[in-house]
Amino acid sequence: MFEKFDFDHWWKGAATAGTAITVAAAAVQLVPLVILGLGVVALGLGEWINHPKTQEMVMGSGMRGVATRYNRSNSAIGIVLDLVGMVTIIYGGYRLVTL
Repeated sequence: MFEKFDFDHWWKGAATAGTAITVAAAAVQLVPLVILGLGVVALGLGEWINHPKTQEMVMGSGMRGVATRYNRSNSAIGIVLDLVGMVTIIYGGYRLVTL
């Protein structure tokens, strides 16, 4: 099930964990935790968009290979998802604490 996920980047783990939190909280109808989980999903997806995978050929002194990088490259949708995620996490956390 998780063979397509690359968990060595936190944003992918956050999106996955947020999905699990949302599904579990929805199952027990704990609305503030659903809100918090959706915020984690939004933040994870926003960061995923802001860290696109780039590859380049590396050649030097008899060695050749492909370098894969995830440099930050901000995009409008990524920033919007980050902001929505942060606000939603704060709101969901507040609602959870004040139950």
